[in-house]
Amino acid sequence: MSIVLTLEQAADHFAIKGQFADNLRVAVLKGLYSTALRAKNEIVTKEIPKVDPPPVNKGVYRAGWQVQKIPNGAVFYNSVPYARYIEWGVPAMNVVASTKAIEALAEWARKKFGGLDEKQALRVAYAIMTNMKKHGIFGRGKGLQIMTTYVEERLFYVLKEELTREINGIYK
Repeated sequence: MSIVLTLEQAADHFAIKGQFADNLRVAVLKGLYSTALRAKNEIVTKEIPKVDPPPVNKGVYRAGWQVQKIPNGAVFYNSVPYARYIEWGVPAMNVVASTKAIEALAEWARKKFGGLDEKQALRVAYAIMTNMKKHGIFGRGKGLQIMTTYVEERLFYVLKEELTREINGIYK
């Protein structure tokens, strides 16, 4: 489809406050939002399963990924309170062995290994806690850096594809 404009119409159409600028702004905002949606989807379906072992117990971390529109774009993030520890880790010196932590590890051990009685699960939990106090949590205390790696290695290409698609669709 061709659009024919006179010089006067073109000046209005391509002006800073013209129709083209308005259409371009809408397309860019759509592209940013679709980039955030796609990034969230790729992190959940591709990046998290790639990590060995994946940080999945009950699926809360994976389900915590959110996308939100903001005035001039969009963001994707994980709303789970402990997501930052998975991303950036916990250095060994910051690991605190508490009763609550041991009980949580024992519950995880019973679920993970099945068939453990309470005493066995507590022994496993103490062994895990000792290891975490020695080496840190998640990637030897450096974190799994799932989002960081995605942003550094993949986000630019996703952004480029989504923006190109939306901008090319302005006059179709």
